Amino acid sequence: MLLARKVAVGEPRSMSKLYSCEAMDENRLRESYLFAVFGIILVGASALYLSVTSVPTLVFYFTCGTYLVAIASMQYTQFRCSRVSYRRWNACGDEVIFGPSSLFVLWEAASTLILIVGAIAMMALSVAESGSIPVRVAFRAAAFALFLLILAAASLVTPPFGGVSEPDIILNSSEIVLRPGERYGARIDWSDRPHVVGGQRCHGRMFVLIEDKYGVQYAFPMFMLPLGYVQFERIVEFYSNYPDARLHLGHRSGLVHVRSLMDFPVLEIVGDLHAHGKSGGESAGCR
Repeated sequence: MLLARKVAVGEPRSMSKLYSCEAMDENRLRESYLFAVFGIILVGASALYLSVTSVPTLVFYFTCGTYLVAIASMQYTQFRCSRVSYRRWNACGDEVIFGPSSLFVLWEAASTLILIVGAIAMMALSVAESGSIPVRVAFRAAAFALFLLILAAASLVTPPFGGVSEPDIILNSSEIVLRPGERYGARIDWSDRPHVVGGQRCHGRMFVLIEDKYGVQYAFPMFMLPLGYVQFERIVEFYSNYPDARLHLGHRSGLVHVRSLMDFPVLEIVGDLHAHGKSGGESAGCR
């Protein structure tokens, strides 16, 4: 059984400014453009200065540029996929599940691998050209290689690796389960009235903060999910505040409600809930 964890799971001491869910959705797209621009500039610089600087330095520029482009591509793809995130919600028995999103976990790992390969290539080239390059150039190449390795290590600190075959989110009549099988996994009872208070950065990554009626906070990493922050906020708000809606999660109508929340505000779905009363509809299997 997974135990619900307090916000300490994401090292909150390093998190400070609180962002709204709307701002986080906008930042995801804005950052993808920013990373892409800087990445293309660095890759272009590695080609432009091919004949005027040392090869290890060119490898450093190329590695950093490629890494930024990879991260930008991932964030942009996540943003685009969030537009049709309703497709990723499916019914399974008496639960509604989201994911798994293993593609983005692998994408993150591949991006980190770029940094590691770049660092190794720089060190190998420095050794191979040790007799033809100045000592200061070799020292600078070693410093750059170390920087890439530190960046790679930092990028592996926050991703919720593990449990890639498990759903990212599970909704049932009694609780919401976040990241089952992973180190950020948590179970939150709906009776504890959880609500999203916003998001904060930790090690450069965005975590959503969920707080229950007792003031306990949970840090949920959403930076690798093709799901909008506002969309997730609607899910928590709807099922936390409307107990009748939870009874539908084992039926087709529950899946319809969850998918509708991806595009419509909570109050519209509440109207549909009241219109249908407490009728359950047919039971849904995994699909």
